[in-house]
Amino acid sequence: MIVLYDFRLIVLSIAVAILAAHAGLLLLNDRERSFLSYKAVLVACAIIIGGGIWTMHFIGMLALHAPVRVDYTVLPTLISAMVPIVFTGLSLYCATSGVIPKYGLPVGAVLMGGAIASMHYTGMEALRTVCTIEYTLTGIVAAILVGISASWLALKCMQYDFESRIRTLAAATALGLAISAMHYVAMFNTQFTFIGEPTLLESPVLNTTFLASIVALATFLIVNSFLLIALPSAVSSNRRVRSVLETPEPAQEASALQAKRICLGSAQEKRYIDIKDIVYVTANGHYTKVGFETPPGSLAEEFCDTPLSKLAPLLDAYDISQYHRSHLVNLHRVSGLRKRRDRTFAVFSLSESLEIPISRTKVKELSTRLAISEGVVNTAS
Repeated sequence: MIVLYDFRLIVLSIAVAILAAHAGLLLLNDRERSFLSYKAVLVACAIIIGGGIWTMHFIGMLALHAPVRVDYTVLPTLISAMVPIVFTGLSLYCATSGVIPKYGLPVGAVLMGGAIASMHYTGMEALRTVCTIEYTLTGIVAAILVGISASWLALKCMQYDFESRIRTLAAATALGLAISAMHYVAMFNTQFTFIGEPTLLESPVLNTTFLASIVALATFLIVNSFLLIALPSAVSSNRRVRSVLETPEPAQEASALQAKRICLGSAQEKRYIDIKDIVYVTANGHYTKVGFETPPGSLAEEFCDTPLSKLAPLLDAYDISQYHRSHLVNLHRVSGLRKRRDRTFAVFSLSESLEIPISRTKVKELSTRLAISEGVVNTAS
């Protein structure tokens, strides 16, 4: 039986998949500035991306024009919507949590590819029409491998630091293409054979018009989610635009580094500490926690109502730099680097038990800066 496809709906299905992936990854990228916990962010990302997988599939199915009536049973359709959400959440957890540091990426890629494949074939089981649907083993294997390979590429992009929106877009595009490619490779290897005899349809069924309405609503929600997440965060009206650094008096300009101070606490209660006493800064939702040395020589930590994204450029001039998307470290306070499995941590002279993670792409840069600051020249090639 000859089937045709509406090219416009194919393009729409790919665009929806990329938009859903982009919205989910943007939310995952901005989790340190979110009021949600890590697991809550994962749930939201799983719903957005998993919903995008489901929506892409059914837009692709609506693009298929067959010379017979096509309906969809309710239960398999519902299951096909839930399965990718669960698998997507597990995939993102494996790839980003660090619980499986060595195998997180391949396990996450297999789970993500499994999410796409399980959604597709469960969704195909919902199809009820007067023709038989047959799959080739080669087509099934090829479709699953395409989904896993492209998912691996997307998760690999996610492992890099997310300061650049280009990397987020690259990961989202790879994931969106993984979702779309798996579907169309599978459909290319699916055979529809007209049997000429009507088959009994399970009751109740979803006709294409009703399904199109549901898909249109899901598409609207995905696009709206993308737009809302992509918008810059709001600035609280009760905050005045100011630098968190206290400017020294003119007589103190000669010792500006020692005189510069940072404001800690909230609007109700503030305190100021010297920048040179800062050991580290860690993202805490929309705000931060600052670790610093107290006069007795011990380590203390206090809340700061300024987000990491605003502190980073201000403190970088004082060698308190961002070597991880959620942390700043004071170069002059780092006593060494400690490697555990495939992760690297900065350790500090003030407290050997304190460890701050360092991004893989920043380890070499930090090692070089530490050597230069101590007057050591690295002659290794």
